[in-house]
Amino acid sequence: MEFAPIIIYVCLALIGIGALLIVGFGGLNLSRGKSSPLTLGIIAVPLLIFVIFYFIAPADFLATLQKADGSYSVGPGGYAVMMTALTMLGLGTVGLLVTTARGFFK
Repeated sequence: MEFAPIIIYVCLALIGIGALLIVGFGGLNLSRGKSSPLTLGIIAVPLLIFVIFYFIAPADFLATLQKADGSYSVGPGGYAVMMTALTMLGLGTVGLLVTTARGFFK
C-alpha cells in the first residue's frame, strides 16, 4: 500500500478543516470586537497561496507516484498542496528568523 496519495488527501483535508475553523473563530472574534479585519485578512494568506499555485500549475504537470499495480497521478491540486506547504514552511522559517534577530538586537 502506497501512503503518498493518502498523505496528499490528508493534507487537503487538514487545509480545509483549518480554513473552516479559522473562518468560524475569526468571525466570532470579529463580532465580539476582539480582532480587526486586517488580522482576518492576513489569516487568508495560505488559502490565497493555494489558489495561486493551483492556477499557475504547469499544464504538463502530472506527478506520478508509483504503486505496485501501476501508477497514481496527482494533478494541479496535488501540486498546489505541495507548493503551499513548502511556501508556508519557508515563510514560517523566515518569520521565526526575523523575530529572533529583532529580539536579539533589541
